[in-house]
Amino acid sequence: MPEDWGTTIKWSRDLKAKFLRNDLSKNKLLKFNKKKIVKIFYRPFVQQFYYADKTLSDVLTQNHYNTFGIDLGKGNKVISFTSPNSQKPFMAIIVDSIMDLHFTSSATNAFFTSLYRYENGEKVENISDWALELFREKYESVEGGGLSVEGGGVSVEGGGVSFEDTTLETPSSTLETRISKLDIFHYVYAVLHHPDYRKTYEIDLKRDFPRIPLYADFWKYAKAGEKLMSLHLNYEDRGLSVEGDLSMESRGLSVGNLSMENRGSSVGDLSMENRGSSVGDSRVENRGSSVGETSLETPSSKLNPPSSKLDTLKVIRKPLESLLPKQRTEDLAQKAEILSKIVPQIKLKVNKDREIELDELTKISGIPPEVWEYKLGNRSAVEWILDQYKPYKSGDASIQAHFNNYNFADYQEEVIDLLLKVIVVSTETMRIVKTL
Repeated sequence: MPEDWGTTIKWSRDLKAKFLRNDLSKNKLLKFNKKKIVKIFYRPFVQQFYYADKTLSDVLTQNHYNTFGIDLGKGNKVISFTSPNSQKPFMAIIVDSIMDLHFTSSATNAFFTSLYRYENGEKVENISDWALELFREKYESVEGGGLSVEGGGVSVEGGGVSFEDTTLETPSSTLETRISKLDIFHYVYAVLHHPDYRKTYEIDLKRDFPRIPLYADFWKYAKAGEKLMSLHLNYEDRGLSVEGDLSMESRGLSVGNLSMENRGSSVGDLSMENRGSSVGDSRVENRGSSVGETSLETPSSKLNPPSSKLDTLKVIRKPLESLLPKQRTEDLAQKAEILSKIVPQIKLKVNKDREIELDELTKISGIPPEVWEYKLGNRSAVEWILDQYKPYKSGDASIQAHFNNYNFADYQEEVIDLLLKVIVVSTETMRIVKTL
């Protein structure tokens, strides 16, 4: 065993073990390959770049490669959920790429169930024929123009969920079409969001994998699940578009021309597998965003909200001059010099008035209460984002010397853009959940 592992890279436990197994010894060199850079979900609605080399990846299992392909870049639809034994409240969210080991919380591992899996490079449906027949037999027998519900529940093979019969009432919907495996996947996603389901099975969800009740109105849940899935997968397209010319010297509202059109469900022809835990040790690539100096309040009349609940939403920006000392100088050159040295204090928090404060100058107000109701674990979706962009000083001397160059100002417009999108997603999510 080497006495000195060196400090040019981080020698993790798994990497040391691979070296000692001769994976990296005997002149076997690792060569950088740009094609191995993939996007992953580090936390909900927060993506990072990851170098998907098998040797350098820690805590990966065969299940990850079965789900996302040997290069971890295959398309799929994955419902990630809180692991059993977690002390955090249950959460579930759909993603279409590999996720970090602690995607659902830094204190627990993320588990997942997928729509497809890959076997020998071939895409295989992860929902079994047996499960499909179970749903069809239960919901597709027509009695008096409705859907009859009968029979008991059984476990689904090879997945992280099982099905139980807990019929609530005689369904009123009529048979619309044959149930498909994708419909079942949508159904499961809606059920996992149902407040009554989470309350009823709260204790069970802390000690076992989710069990899915067979509720009476299948299509009600399947359609709600499809909408939720489309909303959460396409969150980057759910922005607030800006009307007119908001050229504000240099730092205007950079929401861009983001339309609110519904792109529908893109679940269709994608790939996946069953449950497992997710990746660790993700790597980040900086994605800059231009920032300048400005002041402005962008009223709701300048934002095109998709819902009346968002009519009060505002991005408020104070002028940099508001941070000048009370005894101001009238000398323009001196004033400009003072302004050039002022750096607004970063806040990235939710204040007592339920406004999002980004720094001393910028905040988002008029946020609908539904945004705070949409919880992913013990925090709202927007709070996940705020937490990820807070400055963090590493205790590692090498990181401080070479990589400690994070400047929130470089990302502020990008963060505002993302927050507005997730505010829309959160509001629409709760609207759909309340119909269940």
